[in-house]
Amino acid sequence: EAVALLKPMGGVEGFRAVCDLAGRLLDGSPDKALRVAEEAVVRARGMDGPERAWCLAQAGELVFRAGKKDAGRKVIEEAATLAAPLGYDELDGYRRGMVAARVALY
Repeated sequence: EAVALLKPMGGVEGFRAVCDLAGRLLDGSPDKALRVAEEAVVRARGMDGPERAWCLAQAGELVFRAGKKDAGRKVIEEAATLAAPLGYDELDGYRRGMVAARVALY
Protein backbone atom coordinates (compact mmCIF):
# COMPACT_ATOMS: atom_id res chain seq x y z
CA GLU A 1 0.00 0.00 0.00
CA ALA A 2 2.84 2.39 0.85
CA VAL A 3 4.55 1.68 -2.48
CA ALA A 4 1.30 2.55 -4.27
CA LEU A 5 1.32 5.93 -2.52
CA LEU A 6 4.85 6.54 -3.80
CA LYS A 7 4.00 5.67 -7.43
CA PRO A 8 3.40 9.30 -8.47
CA MET A 9 6.86 10.28 -7.25
CA GLY A 10 9.29 9.73 -10.07
CA GLY A 11 12.94 10.18 -10.81
CA VAL A 12 15.66 10.25 -8.20
CA GLU A 13 13.31 11.73 -5.59
CA GLY A 14 10.87 8.83 -5.92
CA PHE A 15 13.71 6.31 -5.93
CA ARG A 16 15.15 7.73 -2.72
CA ALA A 17 11.72 7.69 -1.05
CA VAL A 18 11.29 3.99 -1.91
CA CYS A 19 14.80 3.21 -0.63
CA ASP A 20 14.15 5.12 2.58
CA LEU A 21 10.97 3.13 3.17
CA ALA A 22 12.79 -0.18 2.53
CA GLY A 23 15.57 0.84 4.90
CA ARG A 24 13.09 1.64 7.66
CA LEU A 25 11.40 -1.74 7.24
CA LEU A 26 14.62 -3.81 7.31
CA ASP A 27 14.86 -4.34 11.06
CA GLY A 28 11.22 -5.03 11.88
CA SER A 29 9.81 -6.52 8.68
CA PRO A 30 12.46 -7.93 6.34
CA ASP A 31 9.80 -9.54 4.11
CA LYS A 32 8.09 -6.20 3.56
CA ALA A 33 11.47 -4.53 3.13
CA LEU A 34 12.30 -7.03 0.39
CA ARG A 35 9.10 -6.22 -1.50
CA VAL A 36 9.87 -2.51 -1.32
CA ALA A 37 13.53 -3.15 -2.28
CA GLU A 38 12.32 -5.00 -5.37
CA GLU A 39 10.36 -1.88 -6.30
CA ALA A 40 13.59 0.09 -5.85
CA VAL A 41 15.32 -2.24 -8.32
CA VAL A 42 12.54 -1.66 -10.87
CA ARG A 43 12.83 2.10 -10.41
CA ALA A 44 16.63 1.97 -10.64
CA ARG A 45 16.46 0.12 -13.94
CA GLY A 46 14.22 2.90 -15.23
CA MET A 47 16.78 5.62 -14.48
CA ASP A 48 18.61 7.32 -17.32
CA GLY A 49 22.32 7.15 -18.04
CA PRO A 50 24.86 7.27 -15.24
CA GLU A 51 22.19 7.60 -12.53
CA ARG A 52 21.21 3.99 -13.20
CA ALA A 53 24.52 2.60 -11.88
CA TRP A 54 24.43 4.06 -8.37
CA CYS A 55 20.68 3.55 -8.07
CA LEU A 56 21.04 -0.13 -8.93
CA ALA A 57 23.86 -0.46 -6.42
CA GLN A 58 21.77 1.08 -3.66
CA ALA A 59 18.73 -1.05 -4.52
CA GLY A 60 20.94 -4.15 -4.68
CA GLU A 61 22.24 -3.40 -1.20
CA LEU A 62 18.67 -3.26 0.11
CA VAL A 63 17.85 -6.61 -1.49
CA PHE A 64 21.09 -8.05 -0.03
CA ARG A 65 20.32 -6.72 3.46
CA ALA A 66 16.72 -7.99 3.27
CA GLY A 67 18.05 -11.54 3.04
CA LYS A 68 18.29 -12.26 -0.69
CA LYS A 69 22.08 -12.13 -0.83
CA ASP A 70 22.50 -13.78 -4.25
CA ALA A 71 19.85 -11.60 -5.88
CA GLY A 72 21.33 -8.48 -4.28
CA ARG A 73 24.81 -9.45 -5.43
CA LYS A 74 23.59 -9.84 -9.02
CA VAL A 75 22.01 -6.38 -8.98
CA ILE A 76 25.20 -4.88 -7.54
CA GLU A 77 27.26 -6.65 -10.22
CA GLU A 78 24.96 -5.17 -12.86
CA ALA A 79 25.62 -1.74 -11.32
CA ALA A 80 29.38 -2.35 -11.39
CA THR A 81 29.21 -3.17 -15.09
CA LEU A 82 27.34 0.08 -15.74
CA ALA A 83 29.83 2.07 -13.64
CA ALA A 84 32.91 0.73 -15.45
CA PRO A 85 32.84 3.25 -18.33
CA LEU A 86 32.24 6.24 -16.03
CA GLY A 87 35.00 8.77 -15.51
CA TYR A 88 36.64 9.71 -12.22
CA ASP A 89 35.84 13.42 -11.94
CA GLU A 90 33.08 15.11 -10.00
CA LEU A 91 29.75 13.25 -10.21
CA ASP A 92 31.18 10.28 -12.08
CA GLY A 93 33.66 9.74 -9.26
CA TYR A 94 30.83 9.97 -6.75
CA ARG A 95 28.74 7.46 -8.71
CA ARG A 96 31.69 5.06 -8.92
CA GLY A 97 32.19 5.38 -5.17
CA MET A 98 28.52 4.63 -4.49
CA VAL A 99 28.80 1.44 -6.53
CA ALA A 100 32.18 0.45 -5.04
CA ALA A 101 30.82 0.77 -1.51
CA ARG A 102 28.11 -1.77 -2.38
CA VAL A 103 30.55 -4.16 -4.08
CA ALA A 104 32.33 -4.32 -0.72
CA LEU A 105 29.27 -6.07 0.77
CA TYR A 106 30.30 -9.36 -0.80
